[in-house]
Amino acid sequence: MPRAYPLALCLCGVAVLCLAGQARPALPAAADARPIVVEPVVSPAGPNSSAPQLTVEGDRAILSWIERSGKQSSLKFAERTASGWSGPQVVVSSLP
Repeated sequence: MPRAYPLALCLCGVAVLCLAGQARPALPAAADARPIVVEPVVSPAGPNSSAPQLTVEGDRAILSWIERSGKQSSLKFAERTASGWSGPQVVVSSLP
């Protein structure tokens, strides 16, 4: 093994130890330091619903789900607005 390898490994080890001991910059303070509040939201899906899917794009949120009524299944969705969920809309239904 050439003489330069042990010296290079030693220098790399010292550099890593020196860099690891440096102080990290502080994170910027939040402009608004209000606590985060989590609140439950009632689902617009009816009884016998399954497979919920929440899709968010920008400031829009859409919830879709499958709802069964007897032998018929329907794919439905509702959009979240400032005043709550829109009424459920049917995308497609199976034949009864």
